Amino acid sequence: MQQISKKKNWIEKIFDFFFVMYVVFVFCFNDSVEYNIFIYVALAGCVGAAILTFALNIKKMSFPKILVLMLLYLGYCYASSLWAWNSYFVLDRASTVFQLILIAIVFSTYFVYRENVELIFKTIMIGGVVSSIYVIASYGGLSSFYAEASREGERLGGEVGQVNSLGLYASYALVILFYYAFYKKKPILYPVMIIPFLVAMGSGSRKALLSIMLGIGVLLILSQSTQKKNIPKMVGKFILTIVCCAVIVYFVMKLPIMSTISDRMEGLLKTLSGDEGDSSSIVRQKMIEGGIKQFMRTPIFGIGLNNAQIVNGMYTGRYVYLHNDYIEQLVNLGVVGVAMYYGVIAYTLINHIKLLRTKNSTVYLSLVLMLVFLVNLVGSVNYYSKLTYIFITLWISVTYIMKKRVS
Repeated sequence: MQQISKKKNWIEKIFDFFFVMYVVFVFCFNDSVEYNIFIYVALAGCVGAAILTFALNIKKMSFPKILVLMLLYLGYCYASSLWAWNSYFVLDRASTVFQLILIAIVFSTYFVYRENVELIFKTIMIGGVVSSIYVIASYGGLSSFYAEASREGERLGGEVGQVNSLGLYASYALVILFYYAFYKKKPILYPVMIIPFLVAMGSGSRKALLSIMLGIGVLLILSQSTQKKNIPKMVGKFILTIVCCAVIVYFVMKLPIMSTISDRMEGLLKTLSGDEGDSSSIVRQKMIEGGIKQFMRTPIFGIGLNNAQIVNGMYTGRYVYLHNDYIEQLVNLGVVGVAMYYGVIAYTLINHIKLLRTKNSTVYLSLVLMLVFLVNLVGSVNYYSKLTYIFITLWISVTYIMKKRVS
């Protein structure tokens, strides 16, 4: 997406600074109560700048209509307390969702007005790299981190935050780094990819590995559509790319740092094939089975926001989320709530697919991040994650900006 060249005013500069700080602090300190104040200060700065922009340009502002569906979802979350198994659980989680949806509404309206989403991509990339450096530094430097990560069974990052989240932050940053290096011809970024790669693999997160492979793989495939249609040449390039990627993956998987994630992937494959896999995969399988059984009993309205943890407790003895966003939300809010929440994402997904005809690389990257995100939801619950609503802001902004430009 070619940005309209214009000089930033002082309000835009303030917003950009605080937005970058907000995402970086979310990536580094989201799981630290001690440092959460930095997140809220940065958030206050960029929201304040956005509201000031709205006030000064009220006649030029346009409200993305799809955001109405998000407000309906928010209202439904609160309404579910009326029939919830535990209404306290509903209100506790709904307050978080309320804050995040309001933030997404402000950010989406702001970015659509500015017609600039490049900042979101670069900020996620910067956030992932900075958080990766922060993790490595917390272990005493690169050599110490690599040595620890190379020990079989070790998952690093727990001292800083949630290991799976840190792994995913790094993987998203790596995919965006690859996009700028490959699509935007900035080879200097290839060595930078090593930093988030080490943290992604050191975290032992299977989702991080799959995110990297899927993200880079789809970007490579989409890059062929920007070339002139020489079918034999395209097929040859595609086959060569697959072979090269397979060779790289083979040798990378032999590295000591890959031992933990290799074992965890093997355990997952055993579980999926019906054999006895690792304990984590077995427990998560029980969570999904229990969630599906409960959904079949209350398919329309669910049992109330954040109440799936009760179902999990009944089947596994663990009163936590079900580790699958689709099942979690079906249990909590039934098909009604799921239709509202995923309706927003489905709307942007359909429009992104339609916009592929523009052969715009910004649409490609946005779509790839969406596909990676949706695949990751099979193994995580993200409907109350700050990063989720940053992504929703991105997808809504790309959709409305590009539809305006091609109309």
